[in-house]
Amino acid sequence: MADVNFFPVINRESALPVYVTGIGVGHEQEPTKLSHWETMAVHFHLTVSGCGIVYFNGKRRLLSIGTMMYTPYNANLEIIPAPGGWKTNWVTIAVDKLKSSPMLALGNEIRIFRPKNLNEILLMYENINHGLLENTLNGRFKAAAEAYRMLLTVISDLESDSEASLADSLTISEAINYISRHLSEKITLDELCEVCRGISPQYLCRLFRAQLGMRPTEYIRVRRIEYAKQLLANTDMQICDIASACGFESTTYFYRCWKRSEKESPADFRRGHKGVFA
Repeated sequence: MADVNFFPVINRESALPVYVTGIGVGHEQEPTKLSHWETMAVHFHLTVSGCGIVYFNGKRRLLSIGTMMYTPYNANLEIIPAPGGWKTNWVTIAVDKLKSSPMLALGNEIRIFRPKNLNEILLMYENINHGLLENTLNGRFKAAAEAYRMLLTVISDLESDSEASLADSLTISEAINYISRHLSEKITLDELCEVCRGISPQYLCRLFRAQLGMRPTEYIRVRRIEYAKQLLANTDMQICDIASACGFESTTYFYRCWKRSEKESPADFRRGHKGVFA
């Protein structure tokens, strides 16, 4: 796991317009619930690999590679890694001095978007982290300045965020929700395209690659293997019945798919994870 650090306020830092209270760079994101914080702070998540799922206000959204999420201080949400893991950069920025500023027009709603200059945002995370790790007041000042620059950059990006990217995210969400509901059934690419308002198979595959890093068929296989793990750990079902329940066309095909991603056999996995795999 890469750097994950929390920083209590030191000396005159709290008098700054903004300052950083926590940062993670290359963090293997775990399931987390975020709720109202004691300090007036905003939170930025950026997916650097894999994919995350966020639940808020009865909604489910994906945080795919290159996607950034703004979370206000009063938000309530839950974030979990998608199958295959989720690596993020995140930062928490205290903004109490700016709470009444009309310039900070980020609002009180969770916002998910794609930064226009991803490399610039990635460098900001690195610069903030390096400044904080100096363990000096001067380093904190440099981190605060970079955090302020990130705020301004995000505001600019949100102002020009396109409806097309939102539509693509909603399309992927529709496909994933359909897959979740029909995991034990045969799912064809044509069915997914129909669910996604008749888009072409080529376009759907392009969206999956861009947002999840894999083709739809690969994603379905990963989800089925994850479901099989749950059944192996939490039930006494026979392997052949598990294969059928997870939508594999045969037990032989289940074993073939299992070997692509797992080092131990299904039986060994069951012995090692009985009753402990959520």
